[in-house]
This record gives sequence, C-alpha cells and structure tokens, in this order.
Amino acid sequence: MINNIVFFLKVLYDKIKWIFKKLTKDKKNINLEKTTFNYTKFRSSHDKIVGWRSREKDLSGTVLPNPKDLPPNWKDTAKRINDWVNKNIEYVTDEENWGEGDYWPTSAEVKDTRKEDCDGQSILKWRMLINDGIPHDKIALIVITGHMFTAVYEDENDFWILDNGSLTYSIQKASDVLPYTDKELKYGFNLYEEWSYK
Repeated sequence: MINNIVFFLKVLYDKIKWIFKKLTKDKKNINLEKTTFNYTKFRSSHDKIVGWRSREKDLSGTVLPNPKDLPPNWKDTAKRINDWVNKNIEYVTDEENWGEGDYWPTSAEVKDTRKEDCDGQSILKWRMLINDGIPHDKIALIVITGHMFTAVYEDENDFWILDNGSLTYSIQKASDVLPYTDKELKYGFNLYEEWSYK
C-alpha cells in the first residue's frame, strides 16, 4: 500500500515537473528522424548491441512474433508494464549488480535478479511489451547522454517514452520531453536493427 502511494506521488510530481519545465525552459530543437547508424561515432556501442542481441536471441530463437500493427489498447499495456517494472525492479548500478561498469543484461537476467539500472529496466520493458503482443519493430531501446529508455513508435517521426523516472514516470511523447532536457539523443536499436539520430 505504501509503495503504491509513493509511486502515485512520484507520478504526480512528474506531471507537475513537466508542466513547470514547459512553462519556464526554452524548447530546443530535437530531430527525431532515424538515420543510418554511425559506426564511426558509436563503434563500442555497436559491439555492445551485437553482444546483447546474441545473448537475448538465445532466449527466444532468432525470430520474434511480430503482429502487423499496434493493438488498439497498446498504451494501457505499455502503462501497465512501465509501472510494474518501475515498482518491482530495484534500481542498482551495474557495478553493484554485476561487478562491472556498464553491462547490458538479457531480459531473463533482469527478471531473475529483480534489480538493475536504466538499461536493464528498459530491456525488461522491451521484452514484456513483445510478450504482450506489441510488434517488435515498433519497440526500441533508445540511448541518450548517460541514459537508456524504452520507446514505442506509433509513427516514424516521434515515439513514446517508457522510463524509470530519470526523464519521466509517465508515458510521454519524445517531442514533449527531450526538447526540455540537456540530454543528447544518440541512437536506438532493437533485436534486428540500429540507427542514429542527427
């Protein structure tokens, strides 16, 4: 009960915080258009993506079910999953959890340990969305300066952010959140593709 009250207060604070940011901060220009992955700039990140994909594919084989369209109730599903992970997966650093600086776990590892940092929480949300019928090509893991979150693409020009509270607790559009932060949008990926942002 207390956990639910605390979570409700965090969400309420989050909504107030974003209203205040929109009223007081200058909106910076953010380009959400996907471009070819910049292998030169993100070489070490690409190696991490490949390593994570290999381990994650071992959990389900190489082919994931992929319904054609987002189901009509996808936002309800996304909210339920986002809230569950935020309430039930304790935030700890990779150093505390794995004994190394930046480890991208599989979704099964996160589910087993019940604790992770932003990348592990995002990976578990990604897997849970797929398991609940959200098309895998509509879901991505997005990396910004010092942070990762899960995204759902309703269309190619914008996406919805599912986050652990570092940016937002509420599911919000990237175009409503990222222009008011000091974070640089770097790249996104899923089990089959990766891309950069301009």
